[in-house]
Amino acid sequence: MIMNNNNDIEIIPLDDHEHYFYTNDFPLSVTLICKSYELATIDQEYNGKYIFIFRLSRGIGSVIDGYWQHRVSVDPLEYENHRKNLKSRMFSLFKK
Repeated sequence: MIMNNNNDIEIIPLDDHEHYFYTNDFPLSVTLICKSYELATIDQEYNGKYIFIFRLSRGIGSVIDGYWQHRVSVDPLEYENHRKNLKSRMFSLFKK
């Protein structure tokens, strides 16, 4: 579930692989954010693991493949800034 600019709630199903990419890989998620892919929302499973949900868009598959084949590069400072921001977002969304 996410809120858009009009404060309307949008429900994002956890099984819509035609429109979203789901991962629990934190470094991959930071890399995708660095490459300007839209993180739609973050969900937390019952076991405490986080699921990062990205909107599918052109080229995301090749970036994911490149990540696993060690062919993607990002600016180190940009990566670190996005890593810190994502961690903050995760912990602020799911405070107990």
